[in-house]
Amino acid sequence: MSRQEKIALSCAGLLTALAFLGHAAFPPGKAPPLPFPLDLETIRSGFAQSQIVLSTVVLGVLVRWKPREFFLPVVLVFFSSWAVEALGVQTGMPFGSYHYATGLGALLPGQVPWSIPLSWAVAVLAVHYLLRRLSPDAGRLRRVMAGSLLLLAWDLVLDPAMSSVLPFWLWGTDGFWYGVPLSNLLGWYVSGALFLGMLEPLPGRIEFLPARNSLGTYLLLLCAMPLAMVALAGYWLAIAGFVLVAGLGLALSRQKPSKKGLDQVPADSSGRMDFMARHSRSFRFASRFLSPHLREVVGGVYCWCRVTDDLVDEAVGLSSLEIAHRLDAWEALSRRAYEGGETGIELLQDVFGRMATEMIPFEIASDLIAGMRMDLAPEPFESPRELRLYSYRVASTVGLWITRSAGVSDPCVLECAEALGHAMQLTNILRDVGEDLSRGRVYIPMSDLREAGLELADLEDYASGTRAIDDRWRGLMEILMARADADYQLSLVGMAYLPGSLQTGVAVAAAVYQGIHGAIRRNGYDNFRKRGVTGQMEKIGLGARGWWAMRRVASRVAPVPSLAGGVP
Repeated sequence: MSRQEKIALSCAGLLTALAFLGHAAFPPGKAPPLPFPLDLETIRSGFAQSQIVLSTVVLGVLVRWKPREFFLPVVLVFFSSWAVEALGVQTGMPFGSYHYATGLGALLPGQVPWSIPLSWAVAVLAVHYLLRRLSPDAGRLRRVMAGSLLLLAWDLVLDPAMSSVLPFWLWGTDGFWYGVPLSNLLGWYVSGALFLGMLEPLPGRIEFLPARNSLGTYLLLLCAMPLAMVALAGYWLAIAGFVLVAGLGLALSRQKPSKKGLDQVPADSSGRMDFMARHSRSFRFASRFLSPHLREVVGGVYCWCRVTDDLVDEAVGLSSLEIAHRLDAWEALSRRAYEGGETGIELLQDVFGRMATEMIPFEIASDLIAGMRMDLAPEPFESPRELRLYSYRVASTVGLWITRSAGVSDPCVLECAEALGHAMQLTNILRDVGEDLSRGRVYIPMSDLREAGLELADLEDYASGTRAIDDRWRGLMEILMARADADYQLSLVGMAYLPGSLQTGVAVAAAVYQGIHGAIRRNGYDNFRKRGVTGQMEKIGLGARGWWAMRRVASRVAPVPSLAGGVP
């Protein structure tokens, strides 16, 4: 929980406590005259409206005031609930016959206080995002049904508190639930389902959602005042109903995570190395030089990254929105494992349990998934700077993750790890130009193409064979390979500070991957129809040269005392 979240939730808790203390000290019908001109009804009205406003502000802080995650859904639910409440006041549908008193602020058209649709909006949005955090794999219908139960649980104490204890709204008929008719409880469940169903298709980004403990605390604060009021009034059945229905809602939202797409990922570390060997010979070759501990770390991180990548690249027949929901669910499951929760997926429990133990920020994994999201609606990068942001997210994050897993946190070494990620991703892009083009993706910056005298249409011509590989393309490839080589060279400095076997493993991996440049040249720079690969003997030679280059750099740099005793 961030410092801002703690401050915001603390302010909401303080105001709730003050409101309840005032209610307990001056209960309705028993309050003595006050020594100042304001009457108790005005004070109660001010506290009620202030709590709704502060709840909105707190939720905005939790969701970081992002338009898609906060403003859009709040506006949507505000106007929808206003329409439903106005219908209810005018016709009695779907809640029953009722009307509002004056204590909740100015009335909107339809005789609905302005604060009522706002309270609907923040409660519905908080429940929606809490269930997306708790149960990303439960499915939309299940989340809507479960969320409606959570909203109904809130109403089981809210309605008695605000219509029986305090007369903020009045019922036309005396109902069985502390004066609240059954039709209202049914209407609440249906209305809650309607509003939650409206939010499900919205494209909220999970990286901007608060952690579940923040959302849980927020919802408890929303319920705290009515719970305390009905407890003071002795409405114990209302409290029991709240606990029972909220428990049913949480139980309904729980569902065993789907393991579709994970069947091929082995549970044990040795099997994960075999999985890596099937998908990346270069990384598998380099991993032979790692210690058993680091081999286990690398195998787990590689498998998680591979599954994450496949959620996008292998999602045949799914829309971008559907793939985005898959990524949201995968990120939420990963975060759940990081926070110590159970996911039912051993890969996540191992990888993120270790990540949390080693105090590696989860944002590293979030950044990588953000890079995957960039591939959902691929747009050509205008400049090398935009490409570098992408390569940071999908590649440098992996280098930072593994480096920090080895106990290294020196900023200069981490910067070198970032550089190696940039270099390897650019090499990967140059190797796969034709394959990426067939998927509608072009990663070479447009400014580089223009400087080489080329356009996007020229790439299609190269790929189809209607235009032969020429000096313009060869020159561009050399420029981009030189750019990658500069980052490879910078990364050598950081390798010198890595502990134990990681030095050798990273040096070999970098050299083998950089060797793809030679394969591209041997293919006549035709990376549209030919894939640049290195053979086993060539990998051995490249690895040896990489290790020797790293040792030469290491002999010229001073040791970093903080790295002594790192992971071997």
